[in-house]
Amino acid sequence: MEITVSSEKLEKSRVKLTVDVSLEEVEKAYKRAVRRVSDKVNIPGFRPGRAPQALVERHAGVESVFREALDRLVPEAFSEAVTQTEIQPVGNPELELLQAEKDQPVSFAATVPVKPEVDTGDYRAIQITKETRLVTDEDVDVVLQSLERQLVQWDDMDRPVEMGDRVKLDLRISVEGRTINNAPGTSMVIGENQMPEGFDEITLDMVAGQERSFILLLPDDYAVEAVRGRSADFEIKVLGTAQKRLLGLTDELAQATGDFETIDDLRADVRKRLEERAAQDAEQQAENTLVQELVTGATFEVPDVLIEEQAQRLEQREAFEAAQRGIPKQYYLQMMNLSEEDWKQRLHERAEDMVRNFIAIDAVATQEDITIPMEEIEGEIQQSMANYQNQMLQQVQQSEVIVTEKQPTKDEVQARLQQMQQYLNSDASRTNIAMNLRMRKTIDFLKETVAVEEVTVEPKLEETPSEETPTETSAPQSAP
Repeated sequence: MEITVSSEKLEKSRVKLTVDVSLEEVEKAYKRAVRRVSDKVNIPGFRPGRAPQALVERHAGVESVFREALDRLVPEAFSEAVTQTEIQPVGNPELELLQAEKDQPVSFAATVPVKPEVDTGDYRAIQITKETRLVTDEDVDVVLQSLERQLVQWDDMDRPVEMGDRVKLDLRISVEGRTINNAPGTSMVIGENQMPEGFDEITLDMVAGQERSFILLLPDDYAVEAVRGRSADFEIKVLGTAQKRLLGLTDELAQATGDFETIDDLRADVRKRLEERAAQDAEQQAENTLVQELVTGATFEVPDVLIEEQAQRLEQREAFEAAQRGIPKQYYLQMMNLSEEDWKQRLHERAEDMVRNFIAIDAVATQEDITIPMEEIEGEIQQSMANYQNQMLQQVQQSEVIVTEKQPTKDEVQARLQQMQQYLNSDASRTNIAMNLRMRKTIDFLKETVAVEEVTVEPKLEETPSEETPTETSAPQSAP
């Protein structure tokens, strides 16, 4: 195509192309448009596509035919301009017609976001410190004490009820003679239950076989909405009582786990797991620092369109994952205690960080000629599908109740599996997987290249073992 094009660099990694299309190209495009319009209009005496130009213009209008010509001419001319200037668009152009009249050359401007030019800096000179947290005896004891609380024993007893005891009782609650809760043989821990205020104090000093009747005010968040805030009649009969017994950090605690014979064996296993987590946390922290140093040392501009598109992908992805778990979007936002505006703002900030990380890492991958073989992509697809199948299987086996309190049927599970399989095999998914694998391989390359000082650090007094939050370094992804 015969065009003349000039380019101008703009801020935020955008380029403005000014394109002039010759009159000869415009005339060719107009004739092609005449044939297309002729196929669409019914002109008596002529088969579709056979009517003379003058009749087509009379029936459809010259303006309409010319618009049809422009609809094809401008995109084709823009594509040719991109080829000639060798720019790499990363979004759709904003078009502005500068001159568009029949029997005249056509001119237009196209402002398009392009792949940023990146100065990666001397990333091989990056120096980071990997700090591994020292696991102390106190750390091990914290885990063991938590396990001890989980494996608490309950011993039957015949003394009066005290705070912290577990009580088995017959319970009936009624409002104005209508029973709203009838729970024979229910068990609860006094001081650790959801009963109305005053209930626990009334049960104190009761013994097995004893009955009591009393009136309490139901709370404003009571499960039965119709009786919230109203007075209710309670009738209870204590059937049995048990007191809490902690096993202590003893061999009995180790044996209660079912996997160890002595407390020393259990302690050694806990220490090993804490040390493994500390090593993982240190590795993640070092990787986060490495990516941050890379981005800080690089120079580039980020097109706004990339951030907006990635924010939309994140929104679609989170909504999809929530829907897969049966959680409506509104309830999902309530769970996170976020308004929709705050949620989108948070996604926008995450998106900007992800795009910046991706651009910097991708630039290194290009410089180092890092590529991903097709068999690695296929392997990742198979692993992702296997993980999703296991997730769905666990959801069914555990009879998980989420929001709707309705488990997915076999047909629904199969439909979700097919949907995920289709998504994973789509071109968009394969592209995302390839980019993520390339980024992972590039980060591994950097970790082997930069200087890493490894140190062991003492924990602070208020510090407890925790997992390091990873920097989001995955490539921008599409939601299925």
